[in-house]
Amino acid sequence: MTTPQIANGFTMIANELLEAILGAGFSHREQSVILAVIRKTYGYAKKEDDMSAAQIGAVCGVARQHVTSTLNALAARNVITKRAGRFGMIIGIQKDFRKWIGADHLKAILSPAPVGSASPETGQGSPEMGQVDSPESGQGGPGSEQADSPESGLVPNQDMSQIGTVTSPESGQVLVPNRDTQKKTSKENLKIKNTPKPPVGGSKGAAPRIELKTFLEDCKANGERPLRDYAPLWNYVQDARLPMDFVALAWVEFMRRFGAGGVKEKNRQANWRQTFRNYVERNFLKLWYIDGDGAYLLTTLGKQAQITAASKEPA
Repeated sequence: MTTPQIANGFTMIANELLEAILGAGFSHREQSVILAVIRKTYGYAKKEDDMSAAQIGAVCGVARQHVTSTLNALAARNVITKRAGRFGMIIGIQKDFRKWIGADHLKAILSPAPVGSASPETGQGSPEMGQVDSPESGQGGPGSEQADSPESGLVPNQDMSQIGTVTSPESGQVLVPNRDTQKKTSKENLKIKNTPKPPVGGSKGAAPRIELKTFLEDCKANGERPLRDYAPLWNYVQDARLPMDFVALAWVEFMRRFGAGGVKEKNRQANWRQTFRNYVERNFLKLWYIDGDGAYLLTTLGKQAQITAASKEPA
């Protein structure tokens, strides 16, 4: 029979902070890790301490790899502070709980469907930014095969009686034109063969290019969530073991840049879901990096994005 005594050590924590932890809706694992961090810091009258994932796991009974992913998620939500240390990570609790980014706030933005579920999007298309090839880019599209012309030096051997002659109605004679006439005739033929330029918004038959705010408005009008059913994104996130809260932070930053009032507000894309997927896969926003242990950590830009996102949370 044990009889714990304060004389043998105790952890002092403000009731307001403890109540905030209890009422924040953390998962059992998240709450266990938070309490373990409190034990390793406040339990020794410290605000933060240098600790490893294995040490935290030994306190709360959570496997090391799960501790690492949970710490990353909590750091993304600004619940804890975390930076590289000598033995592991120097970790502390962000006691100003008004700066925490609520999980519901982030997950409501994304809320992915289970990986492998049916998706209206195939994820197929241009590998770069979801752009659709058009005649202007010189790629793809019907009728965009290389057109042979005298200027290119790729004129094939053809029957000159069909493309290089002009019939005179008056004389009934067939006149062989000179080289200049031949060149003019070839250009006229090319004008007929070439596909006309598509209207603004994309090539014929392709989805029109729209701004992000228009895409979000369309999603809302159709009762859709922007990324929920986009399986290609979630398949990658699962395979790369990228913390979902990092993806949520990337979406918040992506909307800040491309959404209403953003520096890239006028940017238009035919497939915003694929564009965001490319940003995540290639880490275009530079929000995270992977340390020597394979753990995802926020970069300076990531921490700035985190602070920006937290500042928009209701007090």
